[in-house]
Formats: sequence, structure tokens, C-alpha cells
Amino acid sequence: MFDNVRKSGRVMAGVVLVAAIFFGGFVLGSAHPTLLALAQDGTPADSKLFAPFWEAWNLLHQNYVDPLDDNKLLQGALAGMMAAPGDKFTNYFDPAFYKSTTEQLAGQFSGIGATVKKDTKSGGLIVISTISGAPARTAGLQDGDLIVQVDGKDITTLAENDIVSKVRGLAGTIVKLGILRGDATTPIVIPVTRGQIVIPDVTTHMYTGQVGYIALTEFGDHATKDFEAGLKALHPDKLKGLILDLRGNPGGYVEAAVSVASAFVDSGVILTEEEHGGHISTFNAKGHPLVAHVPIIVLVDGGTASAAEIVSGALRDYGRAKLLGTQTYGKGSAQIIEQLSDGGAAHITIARWYTPAHHTIQGVGLTPDFIIRWDTKADPDVDVQLRQAILILRGEM
Repeated sequence: MFDNVRKSGRVMAGVVLVAAIFFGGFVLGSAHPTLLALAQDGTPADSKLFAPFWEAWNLLHQNYVDPLDDNKLLQGALAGMMAAPGDKFTNYFDPAFYKSTTEQLAGQFSGIGATVKKDTKSGGLIVISTISGAPARTAGLQDGDLIVQVDGKDITTLAENDIVSKVRGLAGTIVKLGILRGDATTPIVIPVTRGQIVIPDVTTHMYTGQVGYIALTEFGDHATKDFEAGLKALHPDKLKGLILDLRGNPGGYVEAAVSVASAFVDSGVILTEEEHGGHISTFNAKGHPLVAHVPIIVLVDGGTASAAEIVSGALRDYGRAKLLGTQTYGKGSAQIIEQLSDGGAAHITIARWYTPAHHTIQGVGLTPDFIIRWDTKADPDVDVQLRQAILILRGEM
């Protein structure tokens, strides 16, 4: 799942630089504790603070029974350091995972085409949603499935990023997923042939009664441009109602979220961020909205996260929209992604964000104004949430 990210580092860039310089010696394979890698304050890495680390490094190389891969040791050290703050959104992306993440934000990647999240109780991955026509849905994965095995191996003790890296892979290759479904205690194995996933940013449709529909799948590189083009294609000056579908939207860039919200709000704060040291930043509407007064229903669900929650919360706070669906994911923080010298990246939470009315959704999510559940198993061909939204906008309820 995406996070609410900045395209480039600002406040925390120096910390990322420390990790890149200090661990650079590991990449070269040096295990000697006198390696002088400088930390941010100029302290050598062989100082008292780092002495236990180098002692363990040397003991491992001197005593471990099997050959060691220094690159894996490096990645393990980075992962441990980034996990130490206890924030599940501050972590280390290994080179393969970082590559797949940047590809996904660009709108195309290899994988199975599913949005997932870590289940804290079982340790597996819960399938939140699957992309229409993608390998996951074609193979039979369903919303709510719990992935507990990958290629016959238990993955419940692994970090979320590690599991996702194992599930993703080259198009045309097969990954065997062990799935717990419903109340089952024994996994069923579903083979999924990975594919090249192309995510259409925007889908539009016009329903009778001049009710427009626009779905945004992510807040990636092309979201702003494609969303504005989609709105204009619906002829917003003629609309009598609009449905904004953010179900399964895992987020993306803050800037894209602000731009999308600005299409409906003419002025005011879209979100407020509280950063390190209590510094407050505000992100304001850009002015000149495309749809300033048309009634809006925003479709949301458990896969609506981060940047998608920014837009949903802002539109509701300003009275521009009602939310329909189920409780959203609940991610109220912003991150930066900075590439490291090993090809991986540091993913760091730099701020907590709040809606215009200063509500937080961290760990809570947004509760819809109209709670409508859609059992995709019972009614796979009838989108009951979309149908209800159309009826509300038409005034037929």
C-alpha cells in the first residue's frame, strides 16, 4: 500500500544522509571497526556509541559457521534501525522493493494487482482489494483473504515490505499463495501468474440525470493531470451531481491530494501538518475549482488511505461532500522516501496531518455519512454502494 509521501526530502534529508554515509563501508565489505564513516555531528563510526555494533559485526564474521553475505547484513542492519522508532510507516526499502514502489507510483509495475495490509493478529497480509482484470482477481483472490504463505513458506513473522517483495516479481512467473478464507484454519493454495500491472488513474462515466462518476485509483505521478482531464470530459458546468470513487485508493503524493481537493474547494486549508519540533505547515486550496457547487458523494472503504483520506476529509469538512461506504483505513501521517547508496531507500514519517477542522484519522479512519456495505461475494455484479450514491444524488431516497 502506498503512503502519503513527498517527492523529495526536506526536514529529514540529513538523517537519511547519515545512514547512507555510515553504512557505505558495509557495502564495500569492510568489517574493521576503525572504518571512519562520519555521522551527522562528525563523530566517527568507531566511537563509543557504535563500538558494540562493530564488535558484533566482527564476532559474526569471525565465528559464524556459514559464509556471510555482507549486503544482506547491511540490509538487516538498516531494516532494524528504521524499525526501532516503532512507527510501522518508518522503514527501510530494499532495492527491489524500492524499485517496485516507484514503478507503482508511476502507474505501472509487475506483480499480482492487489492492495494489501498487514494483519497485526496473524502476521499475514489481508487482501483489501484487487484490480479488475489483474492476475489476483483472475486467479480467484477475494477481498478479506489472508495471505499466510508464499511459495509454500510461512510469512507471518516477516515484515510487510518483505512479504510484498516475495509476492511481487517478474511478469510471467508464478507465485503460490497460501490463503486463509473465512473461518478456515488450513490454507488453500492459489497459484497466481504475475503480470505487468497498468493502473488506469482515472475512470469516468455519465449516468442519467446528469450524475457524473469519476474514479481515481491512486495519487501518483499523473494523478493531477489525468483527474482534471477526466473532470473536464464530464462537462462539469452541466453536472447536477458527482460521484468521486476513492475505494481501494491507497494514497500517494501530498501534492496530488491537494490538487484533487482543489478541484472542488475554492479556498481554505486542505490539510495541516505537524512536523518535527512542533513546526506547523498548511496546504491551501489552489483556487479556480472545476466543480465548485455540485453535490458530491465520495465512495470510500477500508482501502481508502492516506492521500485519499486527505481529500475525503477535506471535502466533508467544507460541506462539499458526503461519504458513503465503510470505514476508511486510518493513516494520518506523511512520509518521505529518500534513495540510499545501496539502491534501497529510507521511508520516514516526518509529520502527522489533520483535516481542515483539525480532526485526525490516524488509527481511526473516517466514518461515512452513509454506511453501506457491499458483499462482493454475494453481489459480485451489482455495485450496491455506487447504486445508492446515484439514488441519493438523484433525490430518490
